[in-house]
Amino acid sequence: MTDYRYTYTGPLELYDFGRYAYHVLYAPPELQAELLPRVRISGEIEGIQVNLAWQPSGDERLYLIVSDKLRRARNLIPGDPVTLRFNIADPDHVDIPPELAQRLEEDRFYAHLWSEATAGRKRAFAHMIVSAKSSATRARRLQDVLDHLENNTGPQPRKARGSRARDNE
Repeated sequence: MTDYRYTYTGPLELYDFGRYAYHVLYAPPELQAELLPRVRISGEIEGIQVNLAWQPSGDERLYLIVSDKLRRARNLIPGDPVTLRFNIADPDHVDIPPELAQRLEEDRFYAHLWSEATAGRKRAFAHMIVSAKSSATRARRLQDVLDHLENNTGPQPRKARGSRARDNE
């Protein structure tokens, strides 16, 4: 069991800002000064491991997005109390998928490009790989990451479920 410096229980809320809406947990006011500017955390929400960053809202509060997967796993709905236990995490730490780590170790060119990327970009690339459900998709996404590194481009955001694809984009 991990010891966490912070423990907080607050209501799950719907943060709706027009085109998008997220289920969030707001930071308690007494912690906000310590959490500014954006701070990465490592901990657990309702016993499920998370690595997230506090995000600023338009009303000067900070929030964490509670994923749909986590909400479904714990049957959470807006208004439910949600317990967050966490420590402040190293903002530069990135969990590198094994196949990417091996490729970076074998190829100095890609290792150099990786070392030049920001931590946020590295996390996005790592997520591309680990979110794949099959080994074939992981392999294809590994190559996509290497291509993005070489071409100095980034992963494209996924379209929201239910959104219509634009013609010829």
